[in-house]
Amino acid sequence: MKLFFALTLLLFGSLTSASEGIMISEESAWARATPPGSKTTAIYLTVMNHSGADISLTAATANISERVELHTHINNDGMMKMQQVVSIVVPAGGQAQLKPHGDHIMVFNLQDQLKQGELVSVELTFDNGQTQNLQVPVRKEPPSANNTMDHDGTEHSGMKH
Repeated sequence: MKLFFALTLLLFGSLTSASEGIMISEESAWARATPPGSKTTAIYLTVMNHSGADISLTAATANISERVELHTHINNDGMMKMQQVVSIVVPAGGQAQLKPHGDHIMVFNLQDQLKQGELVSVELTFDNGQTQNLQVPVRKEPPSANNTMDHDGTEHSGMKH
């Protein structure tokens, strides 16, 4: 009987972690430092889905602003523009890379300038009910030090307020 109970707990535990399935690559996570006077920034990270079903990122919040949106880039008549999206799909057994020139978390109406070395508290919400809290470092450049787009002055369209 004890063996049956132990096996049941083991099986239930593995099903629970398999159904949640979301992990964040902390070494990929960063928020863009802002120049003085800037009121926007972006947060980038990699979300991994270790489950057998697609899971969508549906919301994000950050301690640096009350207005945080999920965004993507679209090609509109040959011009790249950022646009708000309802969710970002993390495919079953795959990952979603939130990165410059792609899907990302956009932060508006910043309370203060973000300086390299600071940390931003971020909460991610997924359609399976799971949430992830993390501390994201502020950087001038991505962890790989590639040149990336500056969000200031970039046109945002299709935003739903």
